[in-house]
Amino acid sequence: MASSPTRSQSPQRQLPTRRATHAGSWYNDDAADLAAQLDEWLLATATAPGWPHESALPNEVPDAPGSRYAALDLTAARRVYVLGPAHHIYLRGAALSSCGTIATPLGNLQVDRAAVRRLADSGHFTMLSVQDDEDEHSLEMQYPYLAHLNPDLAIVPILVGQLSSDQERVYGSLIADVLDHDPHAVVVISSDFCHFGTRFKYQYYTPSPPPPCACAHPRALHKPMDVREMHAHLARHAAHAPAAPDTSYLDKNDAPHVAGEPEVSVQRPATVARDLAVAMTTTGAVPIHESIEALDRRAIHLIERLDADGFRAYLAETKNTICGRNPIAIALAALRDLYDRALETILVQEAKLTVPVTAANLVQAREIETLAASRGDLPVVRLLCYAQSSKVVRVNESSVSYVAAYAYVPRFLAPDEATPDVDDMPEDEPEEREVLRNDEDEPMGEAADDDGEDAIEMEK
Repeated sequence: MASSPTRSQSPQRQLPTRRATHAGSWYNDDAADLAAQLDEWLLATATAPGWPHESALPNEVPDAPGSRYAALDLTAARRVYVLGPAHHIYLRGAALSSCGTIATPLGNLQVDRAAVRRLADSGHFTMLSVQDDEDEHSLEMQYPYLAHLNPDLAIVPILVGQLSSDQERVYGSLIADVLDHDPHAVVVISSDFCHFGTRFKYQYYTPSPPPPCACAHPRALHKPMDVREMHAHLARHAAHAPAAPDTSYLDKNDAPHVAGEPEVSVQRPATVARDLAVAMTTTGAVPIHESIEALDRRAIHLIERLDADGFRAYLAETKNTICGRNPIAIALAALRDLYDRALETILVQEAKLTVPVTAANLVQAREIETLAASRGDLPVVRLLCYAQSSKVVRVNESSVSYVAAYAYVPRFLAPDEATPDVDDMPEDEPEEREVLRNDEDEPMGEAADDDGEDAIEMEK
């Protein structure tokens, strides 16, 4: 009588393939044409030195990602963690893909099920249904570039929803551990920046914004800034000091907040068409697109400073419609964590200083930190490209902003035992849990209006 098969003999469950559901509408579905387009955009940009381990790029504009991917050497990479915002489902926390393969017009990519399982085992993730996975565009927009640059990459898709500040730190710590201990891992963040216009229900305008900041920012140790502190900071470090902002059009508003956290009352510029039209009549008022860029560059400056707290305060103050703000917040928490780990290693091993730093050795510690940053021994974020879909000059016009940036993470701590390569998952796959849709519960904060204009001829 034949014995029943043991667990080790049980056949592995066939996992579904995630279809390229946005190919042919959001981007080209012809393999040859798509490859030619990607090559054109990649060749049009300069390659930055080094191998960034973490990066952020738009999830809609076709050619802006080229500047970021041109700076990313994926030849030595084995797995890429792709983080993107949830646009179509209500999600608290983050969710992992249930698929085993990702289809693209350029060939299939494999999902790193072992890496997915390790994250699932942390207890901080839910599992996406295949339908919800295929409905979302923010992750899919990265897959053609990855398949084109290195078809052997294994992918770890992570969809990010609403986060509390504690969740930002928890997910950030998990991503920091990945980058700290896996020399073959890369993290990609998918996000657009400001969505401006009545169709996005967002018309934030400052008639006399300060110019971009030109200060050096090697350190991540900065306190959050409110609107006046940020203006003073920019005035000190800009190429020329701006005029004091016109605040006659300001009014009090309660900033958005996460349940369980205190509301913050802030002052902010005009945010509706009526007030915007009035603000534009003030003396020296800049075109709307310049105000949008100044708004976005404040966020970029905070990101480059690795100022996670400042970025959170900035979002509460401005409500800027950065769709991937929560994935970015995770990346900032991870980079801040990695920065602190690397700096502590340098202070202890090279300078023999005690940690935490005391007042007695604070000056020496800052000198060592600045030197380490100049050597490239600390994580750094650099902007590669900023663009807008159109230059808004009238109240009834709209635009979406795009940013490409990269973060380089030097490795200081010795890796743990080798991270397993892509292999089959055990029979007990993580349980697929229900994720609420927008029409079943309150709408998600970063949900974008799917009105078709963003679906331009080739989106990543």
